[in-house]
Amino acid sequence: LAAATVTTIRGGGTDEPLCYWQDDSTLVVNLDYQTLLAPGSTVSLLDRAIRPALSTSPCPGPFCAAGSATIDINFPCGGVACEQPVAVVSGSAQISACPNEVLAL
Repeated sequence: LAAATVTTIRGGGTDEPLCYWQDDSTLVVNLDYQTLLAPGSTVSLLDRAIRPALSTSPCPGPFCAAGSATIDINFPCGGVACEQPVAVVSGSAQISACPNEVLAL
């Protein structure tokens, strides 16, 4: 991954991102709570650092990959805006720790 992508994935953390190849074409990156990667972010490869699996040519070379992809702002909601989460507080409408005193929420 390109340096700017690593910085975005790392976010507020200091550790290098953990990633692995799931198969010949899928790179999986583990994200933690400090990541800044989000829908709309661009993920870029380190220029000319990834070669085809069966290639014996070293990188950089003519068959080594370069490029980037932008994460769909509406992923994973199928191309439509995702429903925004709503927090709902439930519980007693009044609390009290003292006699004759009540806090209404």
